[in-house]
Amino acid sequence: MSKYSVIIPVFNVEDFLPRAIESVLRQEDFHGDMELILVDDGSTDSSGQICDDFARRHAWAQVIHQPNRGLSAARNAGLDRATGEYVVFLDADDWFDARAFSFFENVLSSEGVDLLGFSHVRHLSTGVEIAAPLAYAAGKKVFVADILADNYFSPVVWGYVYKRSFLESGKLRFIEGILHEDEDFTSRVLCLAKTGYFTRFAGYHYFQRENSTMTRTDPGHIQRRVSSYLVVLEKLVEFQAGFSKASAQWIFLEHRLCAISYSVFRRLVFSTLDYSLARGFFHRLQRAGLLPLRKVPLRKVFWRPYYGCYRLLTKLHLPFWSFRLIYSFTIRVSDLQKRMLSSNKNG
Repeated sequence: MSKYSVIIPVFNVEDFLPRAIESVLRQEDFHGDMELILVDDGSTDSSGQICDDFARRHAWAQVIHQPNRGLSAARNAGLDRATGEYVVFLDADDWFDARAFSFFENVLSSEGVDLLGFSHVRHLSTGVEIAAPLAYAAGKKVFVADILADNYFSPVVWGYVYKRSFLESGKLRFIEGILHEDEDFTSRVLCLAKTGYFTRFAGYHYFQRENSTMTRTDPGHIQRRVSSYLVVLEKLVEFQAGFSKASAQWIFLEHRLCAISYSVFRRLVFSTLDYSLARGFFHRLQRAGLLPLRKVPLRKVFWRPYYGCYRLLTKLHLPFWSFRLIYSFTIRVSDLQKRMLSSNKNG
């Protein structure tokens, strides 16, 4: 059994995949104790061939070819195939730091934890680099329940090293057919993990492409994002019900639910989504018990400007059209103020 299973989901990333694979190759001291699982999720470019060529040259790499079923299904296929003691995820357009696995090994060989959380560097397509250190990074072994309620934890799945036996015992897999599957997966991981180690070491480089899942603003994509978030919210509400309200897990999930439901609410009111569709999503939030917006347990963990105002408005139980009307009115007032300021400057 290898110590590390590295899972790379692959779909039409021929321009980026070689860089990701090269970053795994740079961890050369660990190739004898590593398996690389490349999951080709029905690529129509040369990505699948790149995977096959690499696997032919390196016995510690293997390729899974499957019809296109989405990122969650690709990650699940990798998990089902993995045999390593620890699992690490790498998106095909990102890359590992050259020192990543040396750091992982130093920690994991001395600290038998379920979860190792690390920081990353964000790379914009413009060339700008932004350090993204973890909000909580004690740099020592901790019981996760002791620090879960009072701190923010990133939902990105590639920001952690997972003990595979822990994932298997918790039957932890990704929801298939949606976006933002990380939000559900990492929330469950953090709630179920007993021990963890969280560090400011930046072991990962995240490349934010133009027109990516996180940056697209076309109505069809916004609709899919909102629909996916609602699935996640409904699943997490059900999961939260298994914990007592006094527990760290319940409070942590409450923060996550507040953050996601606030994001969904804003998209429904402020986006160009079709009115009837947005109203249907609004009613799903209500049925899930997430409207009115809930009170945030700790503002230092999650808070956004105007959250309190929106929460008060939703507590009035106004119909959905009234929120759209309020938004339209504020936009018109804002435009009028801008024209008046411009007129005064020109005058």
